[in-house]
Amino acid sequence: MTNDRCTRPGTTILLVALAAVVACGSPTKSAATRTTVTTTTAATSTSTTAVPSTGITTSTSPGGVSGAPALASAQQAWVSAGGASAATAGGLLTQAASDLSAAVAAGDSGTDGFTTAAQELSQMASIPATNTTPTQQAESLQDTIALNAFFATNGLFGISAPSSTPAQFVATLQEEANSGYLSGGPGAISGATVSCPFLTSLAMSSAFGCKISSPGGTYLVVGEIQAAQATSYDAPVVSTNTAVACTNVLNSAEKAVLLQLGGTCSS
Repeated sequence: MTNDRCTRPGTTILLVALAAVVACGSPTKSAATRTTVTTTTAATSTSTTAVPSTGITTSTSPGGVSGAPALASAQQAWVSAGGASAATAGGLLTQAASDLSAAVAAGDSGTDGFTTAAQELSQMASIPATNTTPTQQAESLQDTIALNAFFATNGLFGISAPSSTPAQFVATLQEEANSGYLSGGPGAISGATVSCPFLTSLAMSSAFGCKISSPGGTYLVVGEIQAAQATSYDAPVVSTNTAVACTNVLNSAEKAVLLQLGGTCSS
């Protein structure tokens, strides 16, 4: 995040494209930093190949070629784009699209969904970094949601899977915490479980407060919903042992939630 509540870490050309989609109506927050480290390993097999960190399984027939290496390469480029500058993100998205398209063109097995994903990647790469239209903004949002689902990177680019109920949102936060794509989070939190004592609505600008419990420590997530179906939220993730500069990062409603969760303010 920057001092603009609509701006989040890890977003590049998507930032401007989504700016008009996310509603801003509360005080400015200071930046929170997320570091995501992703290691992708392509496994091989004569029968079935599962690609780590994705929800896709590719099959290999005797003498055939699996699409797993192309998927792994495309996923790595996609994740890199999530933390890249606008100057390089477009090239990474194009590279990911090329990896998937090449696997399809070569007749590799297990390439279901590759063509659609390649088209979405190419479309995102073609959207300009500035002066985007409402149509382009909507396209960026939908492409990101779809590609996060395809690559199993929910939360990357600061975009979460749509939630129709508070329970779905809690499940989404837990997935993001465990995978390391929780916006503003400390990376992957092994064994994380999430509860949200303060989450009564998914309406935009609604304050919420959640607690992440794990063997390695407890974290608080306090902030507000910023988009329909909670596909975007602005909330610093802090250890319970860390005081928050509340004056800079939380509005009055969020500060009250933090204190009720047992958090403390340094200012």
